[in-house]
Amino acid sequence: MIKWFKAGLSFILFCVVVILALPKIFPALDPLIKSFFSPFLPSQAMVSEMTLREENQIFRNQLSQKNFDELEFKRLKQENIALRKQLNLKEINFYQTEVFPIYERHPIKWNYEFSVRVLDTRAYKESYGVMVGGYLAGRAKFENKNSFRIKTFLNSDEEFAVNVQGTSWNGLLRGEYQEESLKTGRLICLVDYLPRDAEIKEDMLLQSTGTLGIPKGLLVARVIRTERDEVVQRAYVELLAPIESADYISLIVDQK
Repeated sequence: MIKWFKAGLSFILFCVVVILALPKIFPALDPLIKSFFSPFLPSQAMVSEMTLREENQIFRNQLSQKNFDELEFKRLKQENIALRKQLNLKEINFYQTEVFPIYERHPIKWNYEFSVRVLDTRAYKESYGVMVGGYLAGRAKFENKNSFRIKTFLNSDEEFAVNVQGTSWNGLLRGEYQEESLKTGRLICLVDYLPRDAEIKEDMLLQSTGTLGIPKGLLVARVIRTERDEVVQRAYVELLAPIESADYISLIVDQK
């Protein structure tokens, strides 16, 4: 029985293959074959309707995506405008840096000065700003033909004008607290000559003012406490630059 069933199935498949191949071999038989199988095939109208429905759905999807893209573009444009207002690009001084490895610290136990080697210091200007870890940390002084001595703001010889971020309050940063820094492990400096009535609070940030050829707006320190006398206000601040763990410095140079 199974043998006869397999033989019948093979014969039917053979006939189907022959019928499908006949129009290619004998094109004249094509209308006859189509008329024979037409009851079993979907009508042309049905095929057209299905095609139109599929195309319509594709078009709707594309339209929806287009509307989404336009709305997303408008949102991003508005976000970009808002960010530009916050940044106020007109007040930003763009600058370039060159990176140099630190090869010596002075003194070794307390890192308020260190040296970096360069090919020729004559290619640079003295008192270039120095960045460490993305924060302004000090200034570069000529040491010899092939090295700079980096004096951080912890150095008692350094004075630097700073501004309390987001305000008009300016003061003078001084490195006068090496002993306290050494005891506490914090990089503490003094900011003098701040306005006496200014409401300076803990954790406010200090930034560069754009003097001495150093760009404006570079973050320097964070306020940890303040004190007042009859004339001015002083702030004790902690430098933001990771001076102790630094292996490299970024020297702010003139744009080429």
